[in-house]
Amino acid sequence: MQRKKEDFVIVVLKRGVVLLVGGLIVGIVLALFNLFMDTTKYSLPSPGIETVQASILPSFHKKQKPKKLTITTHPQQVEVTKVNADNSLVVKGENTTPCKVKLLMISFPPANCYGSRKAHQALKSMTLHKTFWVFTDNQAQSSNEVYLQHGKTLVQIQLLQQGNVIMQNYNGSEKYFYNLQKAQDKASADVKGVWLIPGYVTTTGYHKKAGLIDGEN
Repeated sequence: MQRKKEDFVIVVLKRGVVLLVGGLIVGIVLALFNLFMDTTKYSLPSPGIETVQASILPSFHKKQKPKKLTITTHPQQVEVTKVNADNSLVVKGENTTPCKVKLLMISFPPANCYGSRKAHQALKSMTLHKTFWVFTDNQAQSSNEVYLQHGKTLVQIQLLQQGNVIMQNYNGSEKYFYNLQKAQDKASADVKGVWLIPGYVTTTGYHKKAGLIDGEN
């Protein structure tokens, strides 16, 4: 009887030792696994986050393709980026392609004639690298024939008041016809600019021969 009790105690002890050792081994394995995860979790990418960033960021930073600037009777804000030798202008709106325009209802002095250089410089000084409202008129032959407005003043009116240009290519029903005519009449009455030369301005435009004055263009 005593022998059986001793055998039973030995078996229990052996099983206890086996369970204890097994527990220790499992604990060590878990500890090593946790340590490994701690050292790698900051260096491995998170598939969920990286996938979201990869799909969102490129489209967020992608530049929109510039659209064509379509000029209507509704004012749009533009910058004058260039003044051409023929006194046409290149304008550009926000995220638009450049567009060549011509000032509506006015005519500049012919090249190499009286006032041509002064008028070109005046246009350049008034407009280059400045912001304006641009719009056309229902009576314009082309949508690229425009009014250029800064504040409450049209560039056309400023040029006419100084005698730099004259009115031309109009039918009298344009929206700002009378405003422009008033500015031209004042310059003519004050004998300013192109109105200084007798016979230079005619009912149909400029008389080139009258405007050929050496050193005065």
